[in-house]
Amino acid sequence: MKLDIKTLLASVVAAGVVAGAVSGLMTKQAPVPAKPTSEADFKAMLMDNPQTILDSLNAYRSEIEKKDQAPVSDELRQQIEDTSYGQAVAIAGPADAEIVLVKFNDPNCSFCRRSIPEVKKVIEAFPEVKVVVRPFPILGPNSVATTHVGAAIADLGAYEDFYSELGNLNGPIGQDKAMRLAKEIGVDMDALRTELAEGDIANRVNANLELGQRANVQGTPTFFLNGKPIRGAMPFAGMKQEIEAIQAQD
Repeated sequence: MKLDIKTLLASVVAAGVVAGAVSGLMTKQAPVPAKPTSEADFKAMLMDNPQTILDSLNAYRSEIEKKDQAPVSDELRQQIEDTSYGQAVAIAGPADAEIVLVKFNDPNCSFCRRSIPEVKKVIEAFPEVKVVVRPFPILGPNSVATTHVGAAIADLGAYEDFYSELGNLNGPIGQDKAMRLAKEIGVDMDALRTELAEGDIANRVNANLELGQRANVQGTPTFFLNGKPIRGAMPFAGMKQEIEAIQAQD
């Protein structure tokens, strides 16, 4: 697509890379152009050197992408994978698995729901991989309420069924709908209400939110495969490739 110079200028400003663009101009131009003394001079310099601006934008984007794809620290990875930290449930795989896939999940995120069948395919194809789901309710009060119900269900040992059924839902889900879903999958409703009233669920979910911030989770779903972030609802084929690449290193 052809770039319009006004759009490009807006992108530069929005990305916060004006200084980088100017630096590129100062170092790549021969002779070095005079330092702009007014907004008009600055705009004229940018318009006279569109390729330099584009190079700066591409470099900035590459830097951000590299940062987003970098594995987390060993300490942070341990916390992400530890199901006793915050609120997390291992839905498949051995406890001592060498490969661990962790999903940060919001129950009202449509992409999270779409990824559930893909996660099931991973479980079927790679029984040696431990799969962990971490609630990460960022889409409002309904997500928080549903996450609390899901955590209480997890405490009662029925989270796998609850998580699986989320993939069959359409539209928003809040506490009432989550409670109906719990009843449908056979959860003891009296025990569930007790768990919601007496448990420390809010603290555990808040620990997840804090953990996600430290791990640079910017949206849902976000996966971590042995500490490497995978952002978005990656299809099974992509997950398979990533897992096999790890296995090939052993």
